Amino acid sequence: MPSPSDLDKLLAEGRGLQQQTRTGVRTGRRASDPVVTESDPAIVLDGNGGGAPVIQYVAAPVEAAPAGPRATTNLQATWIDPEEMPFTPVPKPGNTVASRIFSLFVAAVFLGVLGWLIIPEVSFRIRTADSVTLNDGILTAQAVPLAPIRPAIVDEVYVSAADLRDSVLPAGTPIARLESMTIDGEGIETYDISAPFDARFVSIDTLEGAVTLPGTPVATVFDPTAMYVIAAVRPETLDSLRRGMLVELRSSALDGTIPGELISAVPLLGTEHEPTTSELVNVRIRPDADAMADLVPGIRFEARIDLSSAPEDAPPIVFTDADHVVAE
Repeated sequence: MPSPSDLDKLLAEGRGLQQQTRTGVRTGRRASDPVVTESDPAIVLDGNGGGAPVIQYVAAPVEAAPAGPRATTNLQATWIDPEEMPFTPVPKPGNTVASRIFSLFVAAVFLGVLGWLIIPEVSFRIRTADSVTLNDGILTAQAVPLAPIRPAIVDEVYVSAADLRDSVLPAGTPIARLESMTIDGEGIETYDISAPFDARFVSIDTLEGAVTLPGTPVATVFDPTAMYVIAAVRPETLDSLRRGMLVELRSSALDGTIPGELISAVPLLGTEHEPTTSELVNVRIRPDADAMADLVPGIRFEARIDLSSAPEDAPPIVFTDADHVVAE
């Protein structure tokens, strides 16, 4: 029989082994996993029942090393052992101030280009919000034929287009001499046809020795101070046009702009057999006379009408149904 002291030693060794086993379970090993130890002590009693207990060491199975990362309680995630995969910090940018300045510079350039593209369009929209632009306006003048009041013979022609350096005829300049019968028919009188105003010469419409009748022009002139611009307007724009509105005329043949004034509409008249079919309406614009002194009819203009410049109580350029409202 072993002595009580020997039994106490054996029991102490057994408790120590049991504590080691529990520690292994707490560190992650399951109860069913094999214990990784070199050998486990065991107490074996003598088979005869009378012998002293013998301590034997039984070789324990060796636990296989886990392959791959260990799984966490969440099956959709994987935990990497820091010892197997050490953390490598991402290096910070070398110079954050310079990168921010460069980003601000790029943003400023982008905004500048965007403003350069958008601001002119916005300015144009604002500028034309209260205006109407008419294209293909033509500078026009009223032709003035100079004709005799009675049948006459052209005795002499004083002027010709080749002799006029600037095609200008001062008022009172004689153009041709005519001979005709007197009113009582008893004699012949001679008189000159002269320029009635400071006119620009257009053409001589007869020859010396030719017979002219009343209404048949001897020469044709026009008044350079009475020229005007004719431009076509769409019908839907007529309701917004008023007499006296200010107009800005611009031409590719001239530098700058010429001021003008909207004065009237020009009717497009047809005949009984050939009525007019145009949907446009022509308006007459009177430009500044001093700016037109050296120009000739036929020059094309672009006209911008300022809709906010109509005089107070200005009549419409054309009376439409909208202008005939009956007051109750």
